[in-house]
Amino acid sequence: MLEIVHSTGLFALDLPPGWSWHNEPDGGAAVPPGAPGALVISAQAVEDPTRLPNLSRMLAGFLTLRGRPVAADALASIQADGSHGVSYKYNEGEHFWQLWVVGNQATWALLSYNCPAEFQDSHRQALETIVASLRLSVLDEV
Repeated sequence: MLEIVHSTGLFALDLPPGWSWHNEPDGGAAVPPGAPGALVISAQAVEDPTRLPNLSRMLAGFLTLRGRPVAADALASIQADGSHGVSYKYNEGEHFWQLWVVGNQATWALLSYNCPAEFQDSHRQALETIVASLRLSVLDEV
């Protein structure tokens, strides 16, 4: 595994062998070997650490703004190394999408994976491993 620690200190994660990392100011993209696809990550510090963000409403609102209304209770719950979050996956035309919003009291992150629909199972296990390895900063680190 290749450990990625983002320059902002807001998150770290582990990439499986062969995956590459492309750094951006507020996140980056993990690109798999072989079949096409990309996992894009954007992280931000929580504005008010005394209030945990409502991650379900954040992801449901994001999907609604992109023309895919979904109820917050239709999202799958996930755990990622001390943080919690929600996930939703769908096909749109010839593309597969999976989105996650993960957070704690200090940091939240939006993750978005996209690939041609015919390859949606190609990296499923690697994506589960990457998301499970996501480590968000905590209050004393921000």
